[in-house]
Amino acid sequence: MEDKFDRITRDPQVVAGQACIRDTGIPVYRVVRLATVGKNTAEIVKAYPALEAEDVLQALAYAVGQLQQTIIVWRNEGLMPLTNIKGYSDLLLNGSAGLPSSGASSGASSGAVDDASSDASPGALSAEQWERAIGIINADAGRAIVCWSHLADWARTYQEPAIRWHEGMSLQAFIKQEQHLLAKYAPHKTIKAFIPEDLPPALDNGNLRLALANLLTVDWTPTFTPAVLTATIAAELADESTLSVTIRRQPDEDTQARYAGISPINFYTPGLPWATAALIIHDHGGKFEVFTDHETITFHFTLPVWTEEA
Repeated sequence: MEDKFDRITRDPQVVAGQACIRDTGIPVYRVVRLATVGKNTAEIVKAYPALEAEDVLQALAYAVGQLQQTIIVWRNEGLMPLTNIKGYSDLLLNGSAGLPSSGASSGASSGAVDDASSDASPGALSAEQWERAIGIINADAGRAIVCWSHLADWARTYQEPAIRWHEGMSLQAFIKQEQHLLAKYAPHKTIKAFIPEDLPPALDNGNLRLALANLLTVDWTPTFTPAVLTATIAAELADESTLSVTIRRQPDEDTQARYAGISPINFYTPGLPWATAALIIHDHGGKFEVFTDHETITFHFTLPVWTEEA
């Protein structure tokens, strides 16, 4: 693999570890975007004079391999809840009385369709069993939608032109809105904010809210979805044109144990929301860094300050 893509490099200090072409610092995804809108090799080289034709061909071949890997990984994440939906709907259609009772939590994916059906005996379902099965199906349908939405967000961000429009976004207002929504719909998640009231707005190209939500509170994959999550965001003015933002995710102890295996340059380990956020921040011209330990994940990135002329 390395010999095949000898022109592709990954360095945690360059574009936050994103795949780049040689020592140019040009991310592979920028070449992919140009190819997606119909640009040929000569036109791409003209747009990026530091590149050679072989760079473009190798970048596109590398991107295809990465896309295949990503789809396989995320397909598995999406299939998990779909398998449960199929299994429990079969139980309902067959009139099996082998459904679990209300002892388990209503929102959890049991992943135990086979277990539920193995001890099943024929007979009419009770109202409690119907309610339990419908609850499982509903929860897993929600998880499937989230999984495939993440894939769609990543694909769109990876392929679309970088800037769609410019506007200013108040980080203070965004966090207050998120805190209100979490208190109402996801009280197991908390955001603590340390943002000066006079902090100027950040430049938003239409995707910044998605990036911040993905880093703060969005569930990544079932493996990295905590029962309890505390996220901290701090922001300050680095200079007159740049905001410096730090986000720290601290999950419950059970999920903390899995954080040790995350690589700062492997954006696909915790799931596509992380990779999507990195792409969006790069599109804004920001720098994106990741630090991991056995308890937390910390994201540090910069964003341009929004002005009327931006």
